[in-house]
Amino acid sequence: MTRRMSHHALQRANQQVAEQERVIAEWADMIGRMRDDDRDVTFAEELFDLFKGQLATYRGNRDSLQQSLRAKPAAPLMNGIDLQPCDAGPPGIGAFVVTDRAVAGQNLTSLTERLATERDPAKRRGLLNLLIDEGKRLGIGYEQLDIIDTRIAASHRLVERQRVLITRLARHGSDTQVESDILASLMHSRTFFEALRRQMLDKMDRLAL
Repeated sequence: MTRRMSHHALQRANQQVAEQERVIAEWADMIGRMRDDDRDVTFAEELFDLFKGQLATYRGNRDSLQQSLRAKPAAPLMNGIDLQPCDAGPPGIGAFVVTDRAVAGQNLTSLTERLATERDPAKRRGLLNLLIDEGKRLGIGYEQLDIIDTRIAASHRLVERQRVLITRLARHGSDTQVESDILASLMHSRTFFEALRRQMLDKMDRLAL
């Protein structure tokens, strides 16, 4: 990554930290109001912990970028062009690699698995929104593409497993409404991952031109 790209990535990382700190502050305020109204805050606190984990990821990534910039000498210029060599990969893609990919992949995995077992409709909507938000923040690159491919394959397995469960329950005359709703959520998440993969490939193709 060039020094100019590194500064761009650091600016984006600082924005992510600020946005996540704002979300956490608003969420903490909301939980406080819920407690004042004697409402159950169990699920809200679970989501709050996820938000705090994302913030730790963004702060860690920002700190790594800051250390990298401090350690990297300024690149020589020729006719105003930065000569610092880029990382491997299509030109420009390095600038988009802002999120800690390993943690982002773990977040997507845990959210999808929770989605496959959560029976409460409101909680499923919250998990799906978090999953979509996390996917959009993943960035663009070959490693991110691998993460999405893994999630698509896992989504196929979860969808098929849920269909088998629905068939088995129906065969015994059991109500399958909740299981069918879960299946719809899983299919929605799979469709999102597939669309995100197409967007990634399209952007990578354009950056490589």
